[in-house]
Amino acid sequence: PDEIPSFLGLEELEASRNMLSSIPEALAGLPKLWKLMIAQNNISEFPPALCRMPSLKTLDLQSNQLTSLPQELTECTTLAILLLGGNQISVIPPFLTTDLPSIKRLTIDGNPINWELVENLPTHEALSKRFETIKDGRFVGCI
Repeated sequence: PDEIPSFLGLEELEASRNMLSSIPEALAGLPKLWKLMIAQNNISEFPPALCRMPSLKTLDLQSNQLTSLPQELTECTTLAILLLGGNQISVIPPFLTTDLPSIKRLTIDGNPINWELVENLPTHEALSKRFETIKDGRFVGCI
């Protein structure tokens, strides 16, 4: 982590499958980082530092241990691709439908969401209007 500020020109970081349990706050100091792939780790809490990354467009947090998403995620105004499949998220936060207009691709499949109960909720309806629903939590194509 102490070396992270040395990589100010870093644009992409692939750190999947590394048994990470957290993400260093220092990542927020990488102004050009636009693609962060941290899938298949042991991250259980959404890293707050990610919400302060000015260039972040692609974030892959699939197959971790996330149970929820923080409201601070709405600060990721450049985020276009958010991959959250295969976590432990049971509730789709309403701000995913209203406060993240830059998102073009969202995956939340493989989470313990009861889709039969969710289908009639305003959040699901808003997601369905905003994205083309592919199947069981995969939303692609901003409408």
